[in-house]
Amino acid sequence: LVLRERSKKFWELNLVLCSPLERSYRRLPPVNISRYDMACAAFVPLQGVGFRVAVVLFGGADDLSRYAVLVYDSASAPPAWKVTTGSRQRGERHYNAHEGPSVVVGDVVYSLQDEHIMVVDTTKMTMSVLPEPVARPDWLIEGDHWIGKTEDGRLCFFVFHDYKPLLVARWALGADSKWTPQQPLWLPPELHGEKLTTEISSSSKRVRFAGFCEGSRMLFFVMDDWVVPFDIETLEMERLWCCDTDEPRRLGGLSKVYPYEMLPWPPMLKDFAH
Repeated sequence: LVLRERSKKFWELNLVLCSPLERSYRRLPPVNISRYDMACAAFVPLQGVGFRVAVVLFGGADDLSRYAVLVYDSASAPPAWKVTTGSRQRGERHYNAHEGPSVVVGDVVYSLQDEHIMVVDTTKMTMSVLPEPVARPDWLIEGDHWIGKTEDGRLCFFVFHDYKPLLVARWALGADSKWTPQQPLWLPPELHGEKLTTEISSSSKRVRFAGFCEGSRMLFFVMDDWVVPFDIETLEMERLWCCDTDEPRRLGGLSKVYPYEMLPWPPMLKDFAH
């Protein structure tokens, strides 16, 4: 996981790489991001033990047209941050920083922003914008759309439609950079007697995306005080976790859920040659 550490120096970006299963962490060198806001931070695994961390910054209120792409490469000698900066062309829309979900496909990071998908090439140190496959209405609530990766390594896009029952529409990105509709997913109308909806209602549980694990083909949802995995192959759901009903704080607001998928274990025997 890439976590941002709080700092008394508001102009300084401090990132921590955390491996919950190994109970280990590693701090990256701090970066001065004065007059910038962070829009994306993603971990990019490389062959062997190397890795990259890609960060995208958008200019603050003083200059919304500015952006910066930062890449930390552990395999460089010595390991350090590389930085490229740029500016949006006149007439291009300026976007506010929005730390949405990100997906890594090869050397490219895709990050879901408010109304578009940001594309970061960590090798070329470039940033571009990919339109979403469907025009989303302004009233669509955050958490009703998500991105992931297909079994054959393509970017995919999920969005809720609040029919009865709930429908999750999905698309996959082709080699021609065009979206192709995939088979939609119908969620069960209720779980353990609770009705499910994307609307904010006291009489039902509001469903929000929490993540997607392409290896296990599981979509994860947060439903007020539940964490629920949904198998996109079998269309089965289960209540994985439930907070104490006496606890007044629910999983909405500032609370976050991060599905964490293990790599195949044990690793290849060649890793233990020595």
